[in-house]
Amino acid sequence: MKRLVVFFARLGDVVMLTPFMAKLGEQGAIDMLVRPWTRDILANEPWLGTTHVLGKPHLRPWKSLLLGNQRGRLVPRLVAAGYDEIVVFTGESPVIRSWIDTWRGATPVRVLKLPPTQPIPMHEIYLRSFIDGGLDMQGVGSFPHLTVPAASREQMRARLRTLGERIVSIQAGTSLTHRWFRRQVNLKGLQPGQWAAVIERMLSAGDCDGFILQGSPPERREARAITQLVPAHLRSRVHDWIGAVPLAQMPALHSELYGMLSVDTGPAHMAAAVGCPIVIVFGPTNPESFLARGPGPIQAVLGRAPCQFCHETPLYRTCRDNICLRTLDAGAIHAAWRRLRAVPDAGRAASG
Repeated sequence: MKRLVVFFARLGDVVMLTPFMAKLGEQGAIDMLVRPWTRDILANEPWLGTTHVLGKPHLRPWKSLLLGNQRGRLVPRLVAAGYDEIVVFTGESPVIRSWIDTWRGATPVRVLKLPPTQPIPMHEIYLRSFIDGGLDMQGVGSFPHLTVPAASREQMRARLRTLGERIVSIQAGTSLTHRWFRRQVNLKGLQPGQWAAVIERMLSAGDCDGFILQGSPPERREARAITQLVPAHLRSRVHDWIGAVPLAQMPALHSELYGMLSVDTGPAHMAAAVGCPIVIVFGPTNPESFLARGPGPIQAVLGRAPCQFCHETPLYRTCRDNICLRTLDAGAIHAAWRRLRAVPDAGRAASG
């Protein structure tokens, strides 16, 4: 059985899918049709064969033609691969579904149904979709997993040690902040002053040796704002690594960190998948659904507001106040860090 799995989801969903894909890999060859950055994340996975990519998968046909007809140029490779089955999720756009029908011929399409988001872990939703779709998930892995080559771990370990033995990263941004032109505030994020207060508390208490601020290049404005609010005598221990670690190297970075503080976003799922101890802050999203999973210790910190949880509602698209996180005290995050480090074996977890 040779399958093509079509999955144009976000970074966190890609990570959550890894145990189920590994299980499918035991049953036959797997290729994937994904966004370009997904190829970087999954480059070292032993269950993955060929990765086909589409940069803008949901463009209407006429727009795709104007931008070079990437979909059309990919078709001969997909046809030549000779798939026995194509697997898609109900969340994929009608544009993609219609395009697949133009070239698949007699190849059957297995549609995995994703139920509406509920206050249950997304991991369980994906698991149910595979099982209800008739796929064998007996003995599937308990946690998402990203493979990190030993050489990559060693290189990142050496790089981090130039800063100190116990380095913690902060992922302050989300998909709303890694864009140069922004149409909405970072509703999942904290204010720069809140992050600066957490940094001051942890460094003053001796909880770590230093911090790195991670993210994509457009998020440098957040990093600058945070750093400027850190007391001057501590500022040399806060390092701007925005844009300094390519996405393909992020699993290696997370595997060698002392820990991570993050908002609810894709890199948090990557860190959890390699066993990095992590504190994740939630506001508009429900941790019962979206808390990252992994073999290492994980703590959730929940902001509060009467309008919670607004994610996937019209209110989320119109909110500009962000009261659920704007009012969160830095002490709550510091306390969660202390609880995290109190977990036995809360150090770095090997990822293989």
